[in-house]
Amino acid sequence: MTTTSEGPGMIPGIYHYCDRWCRRCPFTARCLQFRLDSEKAEGHTALEGLDIFGVPFWQELALGMERASRLIRDAVSAAEDSRGEGADPAPPEPVMAPARRSAREHPASRAALAYAGMADGWFMEAEREKPVSGSMEAVEVIRHYRYLIYAKVVRAVDGRNHALSREDPGAGRDSDGSAKIALLSIDRSIGAWSILYGDHPGKEDRTLSILLHLDRLRRSLELVFPDARAFQRPGFDTEPSSSANP
Repeated sequence: MTTTSEGPGMIPGIYHYCDRWCRRCPFTARCLQFRLDSEKAEGHTALEGLDIFGVPFWQELALGMERASRLIRDAVSAAEDSRGEGADPAPPEPVMAPARRSAREHPASRAALAYAGMADGWFMEAEREKPVSGSMEAVEVIRHYRYLIYAKVVRAVDGRNHALSREDPGAGRDSDGSAKIALLSIDRSIGAWSILYGDHPGKEDRTLSILLHLDRLRRSLELVFPDARAFQRPGFDTEPSSSANP
C-alpha cells in the first residue's frame, strides 16, 4: 500500500489520539499510520508477533490503579490529620494570556516535565543500588509514558490557548483529545508505580511522592480540561475492542 487514503477497514484519524504504543494496540491492522510505518520498516512483517491483547498485563495494571487509589487516599488522609486541613488541593486554573503565551509555561506542563525528571531520577537511583525488581511490564509502562505525558499536556494546553484566542476555535476539540491521552497515560503510570511500590525497600516514600505528584497533575488537568474524559477517540472509544487498551 502506497496511497495515503484511509482505505477499506481503516479507522480514519485513529493515529491522532493514540498513545504511540503499537505493540499493545488492538487496532494496528486498521491504522493507516502503522501500516505506512510497517511498509517503510519491514514490508508488513511488523504486523507479525505483536503482543496485541496482553489481557493479563492490563488486568494487573487495573489492580495497580486500585492499589494506587488506596495509597493516595491514605497519604492525603494522613496529611489532613497532621495539618488539620485539606491536603494538596488541585490548583485553580490560572488566568492565561492568549495563545502567544508558551504552552510550556503552563503549570500543568511544568508539572508534567517535573514528573519525567522524578521518574528518571527514581530509576537512576534504584539502578545504582541494584537492578530494578518487580514487574518489568510496570517498568515498561512508566518508561513509555513518562515523556509522552509532557508532550500531550503541552499539545493540549497549546490547543486550548489557540481556541481561547479565537485563532483556531476548532483547536479546542483537539486539545480535549490530547488531554485525554495525557490523563490515560497518567492513570496507567499511577497503576504501574503502585505495582513497584514496596518492591524497593527504602524507596517507598519517594515512590509515594511520585504517586501524589501524578495525582495532583491528573486533578489539575481534569479541572483545566473538564470535557477531556468524555472525548471520543476514533477507534478506541467508538469501536468494539478487547481490554488490551482500555
